[in-house]
Amino acid sequence: MTQALRLSELDLPITQRPVGDSRSGCSRHGALIEPSHQSAWLGNNAIMQRWLKRARSLSRVQRKKIPSDTGNLPGGQHQAIPERSATPDRAAGHLTLADIAELVRGVHIVAPNVVGLPSVDVELDGLLLSLSDKLDSDARHDPLTGLLTRPAFISCLQHLAAEARRQRSGHVLIFLDIVQFKLINNTCGYEAGDRFLRELALQLRGRLGDSAEIGRLGADRFAVLAPLTTEKAGYLLATELKRMVEASRFDHAGQRFVTSAVVALVGIDQHTDHALEPLRMAEAAAELCKQAGRTDVQLVRPGNPAVARRDQLMSWVTRINKAMDEDNLRIRCQKIMPIDPASGVLPHYEVLLTVIDRNGQHLLPADFIKAAEQYGRMAAVDRWVIQTVLTWMAAHPAELQRFGGFSINLSGHSLNDESFIDFLFEALVRHAVPRDRLIFEITETTAVANLEDAADFINEMRRIGCRFSLDDFGVGQFSYGYLKRLPVDFIKIDGTFIEHIARDEVDRAVVRSITEMGHFLNKKVIAEHVSSANILKVIRDIGVDYAQGFHMGEQVMLDQLAAVLKVPA
Repeated sequence: MTQALRLSELDLPITQRPVGDSRSGCSRHGALIEPSHQSAWLGNNAIMQRWLKRARSLSRVQRKKIPSDTGNLPGGQHQAIPERSATPDRAAGHLTLADIAELVRGVHIVAPNVVGLPSVDVELDGLLLSLSDKLDSDARHDPLTGLLTRPAFISCLQHLAAEARRQRSGHVLIFLDIVQFKLINNTCGYEAGDRFLRELALQLRGRLGDSAEIGRLGADRFAVLAPLTTEKAGYLLATELKRMVEASRFDHAGQRFVTSAVVALVGIDQHTDHALEPLRMAEAAAELCKQAGRTDVQLVRPGNPAVARRDQLMSWVTRINKAMDEDNLRIRCQKIMPIDPASGVLPHYEVLLTVIDRNGQHLLPADFIKAAEQYGRMAAVDRWVIQTVLTWMAAHPAELQRFGGFSINLSGHSLNDESFIDFLFEALVRHAVPRDRLIFEITETTAVANLEDAADFINEMRRIGCRFSLDDFGVGQFSYGYLKRLPVDFIKIDGTFIEHIARDEVDRAVVRSITEMGHFLNKKVIAEHVSSANILKVIRDIGVDYAQGFHMGEQVMLDQLAAVLKVPA
């Protein structure tokens, strides 16, 4: 007599998978599948199909309880008892459909005897189980495309990553970002966009079948988990999917759309320590690829330099918020000195930002500013700087008479913010400061990108007495036509033309040309990155009006500027 199965009162959740699907991982329906240890009889497909069919009806009872105190049934059988109220104890793991089939075949477990139960209870059990199945399926599948939802796809990813570590198996994760979806949505409407997504899902399922898991992770973002063990095989599949998407055409109301996809590929193997890391890397690589306008499939490995730089940049976003909330931003001032001492013109100071770290050290702001610009925090930083500078000016009216004012950098985010000019007017009303002591700097690239808006903004602020400087001139879309249309007071030549001007004839020619045109347009010219007496002599001979750089003096913190100005020069 076969010994009966004894599980000591444990409730075991049963995980179903399609008939004939003996692989580990996730079923095409999104249900988790635990690795099982079936006997060799599963290798016989005909026998397997027959016993799986018998187990299927038994597996409708979602939780089987094998009581240890129940007497053995004939042949060592135990009865599977439906449990409505018991909470599953998942410590024992999952029983797959194949596990149940083997137990049924060995007469270790039999269907519950429902003959004596009221028919209403039997029907209610069936109804509740069917409803539970439907709700579970709806929760795991995208209602529009039928693909796995992001949470369900992540569950599969976590399971496969754990399996890869345990069994040294491999998969590839392919991430697809459909570039033209928003164009279809905005041009043709949401119904057409929905039809496009359904057709795309059918294409993916038609190519991949049941061999891979497919998820819709966002409005126009999809991902595939395929059981491929080599990067080459994964790359070939990713390339094929990309070509398939881009070869299709979407027609709607006489309009035809050509779609394209940004595709990234990440391998999953025994070295994948964190299950969600492959997905994060793939999404990051696809975003960088789209920003750079690249079209090739991105193969991403751990330690990818571009992804690492992006991660470092993103880490600054939370640090920006923390620095502003905890008052860890500081302002340094760098002198912009008139080259001709006989001109009688006062120097002014450019406002530079610095960040204080947890150890009290001052960090260079390059990464801080780049992250703030890329992730939409630069407008808030601009406002903080302006508010801080105006507060200092209002508190130090006597010291303010000793220099020509402050030069404050404005980002493109502020220029594009319609409420920014209102903020400036309100701030200037609150702080009664001489407005001609305020010089706002905008970069050439920002000004050219928003030429009309920039010109309107400059004119509006100049009417109330503020002045403007065009920063980094010569490195953007260098054109004197732009310079003619922008009513700025100063032109600041980019430092790349100044650093080697003492020995580079081309740099000297460029600086001379800009200086002559600036003077012709009645604008003062500033040279930055002046680091030596030789450089200063060259730009003086050319006729540049102001010099800025370490040769002109050390930078000073704003909260120390008043004391510096009181010291006789």
